[in-house]
Amino acid sequence: MQLNQNIILPYPCLNLNISDDIDIPPFDFEVTHRNLAKTTFRVKVKTVNTDIIDLIGNGAANYCLELDCRKAFYREAFLNNTGIFDITLINNRFNGKLIGTLSIVAVKDISNYKNSAFDDFYNSFTINISAGESLAYLGSIEMNMQEKSMEVRNITDDFIVVVKDESIKYSRFDLGGTKIVLKLPTNLYDKYESIQHSIDSEPFLHASFLLNVLTTALQSLGEYKDNNWAESLRNRIEIEDELRAIASCGNNEDDIFDEDGNLANPNVALDLAQAILNNPYERMFDGYENLKNQGDE
Repeated sequence: MQLNQNIILPYPCLNLNISDDIDIPPFDFEVTHRNLAKTTFRVKVKTVNTDIIDLIGNGAANYCLELDCRKAFYREAFLNNTGIFDITLINNRFNGKLIGTLSIVAVKDISNYKNSAFDDFYNSFTINISAGESLAYLGSIEMNMQEKSMEVRNITDDFIVVVKDESIKYSRFDLGGTKIVLKLPTNLYDKYESIQHSIDSEPFLHASFLLNVLTTALQSLGEYKDNNWAESLRNRIEIEDELRAIASCGNNEDDIFDEDGNLANPNVALDLAQAILNNPYERMFDGYENLKNQGDE
């Protein structure tokens, strides 16, 4: 039986979840949690084939989830007798498509293997299964794993989007969406657009309006706790040692958020914003000195 373009099995590996039979349940797959550091997902699968259920119950077979990310040279198999897989992966180990193959594999040698779902063709054969061989193919999952850069220049990609608003005279920002939206009047946006990709301009942009916007956002986490940008910021503060130390005022045992989702110590918002932006004031002055030295040359 051919499972994909590369694998052909000479023995009856059953194709249990690819069928017109409405009694065969599909598998469930969902990403249950994702932040800048980790991704957790759950896969739930089961078979209704009684012969294989008996083998699983007798400890001769297990459900198997095999993960493969070719670009990261990663391959790992997970086995259990429940068909429920809760997997947590470190994002920066991967970059590209992650493929998961669901199957049922023998974990013990099985002599004279028979199954009521076999094609009549196999009735005249004696089939012996070795541990590690597949008994059934249950389907596959796919997800894209992109390594999330923690570099300062990507702060706008993670939390903030800058847009042009022809109806306003002064800049303003909106915290109510998936990302923080910084609105600039047309003349300012055109200037921003002309310099935003310049490495020399980055420290000045961060030390000016991005620092103000990020500080205000950190002071308003609880009010917007269900927004993606707020969740991303909370996750980042929790997983980065430097940020967690600032939020807990040096005592990592303390709760860093209150029951409403706000910073437990709101006075640290400005410090957190500066740490996330990698000390923008210092970088601004260093950047000024570099530009001044270039001009003197």
